[in-house]
Amino acid sequence: MAGPLHPSEIPIPSSAGIAIRQSLPRVKRRPPRPIAGRVFSICWLLLALVVFSGGGGLGLGLLVVGVGVIWMGMWILRFCIWLVLELTNTNPESFGSPAKAIAYWIFEPGVFLVAVGVVALDVPQRIRLSLSSSALEKYVADVQAGTVAEQRYGEPPRRIGLYTVSETELLKDGVVRLITSSDGLDDVGLVFAKNSEPPVIGEDSYSHMTGPWWHWHRSW
Repeated sequence: MAGPLHPSEIPIPSSAGIAIRQSLPRVKRRPPRPIAGRVFSICWLLLALVVFSGGGGLGLGLLVVGVGVIWMGMWILRFCIWLVLELTNTNPESFGSPAKAIAYWIFEPGVFLVAVGVVALDVPQRIRLSLSSSALEKYVADVQAGTVAEQRYGEPPRRIGLYTVSETELLKDGVVRLITSSDGLDDVGLVFAKNSEPPVIGEDSYSHMTGPWWHWHRSW
């Protein structure tokens, strides 16, 4: 004589199985609130624009780039996890529509790519120089005429336009070099050289910006 059936062996009518499945609560996967990621994106973008508008010293520049790389790595991880959940979930409409999903996920990498593009094209630095050109040219003329003294390391900084100048050096041929950013690893600044290229001293390097203005990187 056969023994009693195990509960798992008891046959369940198909209609009853459907009713049981329908009675189970559905797990709703909602997307994370976008406010945190978007606020961080905007703050990082503004920080990058400010740092690189002054030339981007090695220390601060590496810090901004490092934070951006970590942030994008975390975004990729989050996106992959979400994608796996969406592909295995019975309710893929957690965003309500594909358009909302695209709008949500494209914002952060979009901000990152915009920042990389404008920094690569020197847009922040050129805008800052353009807005400060009148004040800078007047300051340079005063230094060349001797009405404003040169500025050595450790002396109080001077506010010229949108720049904070910590060192001012007058060289031959009317060349004036200004340190506008220093982070302890190296210094960056501007050089006014109207009649000739700036002289290379030590490991200095220059890149031409516009008119008589050059970007100056001083490495120790």
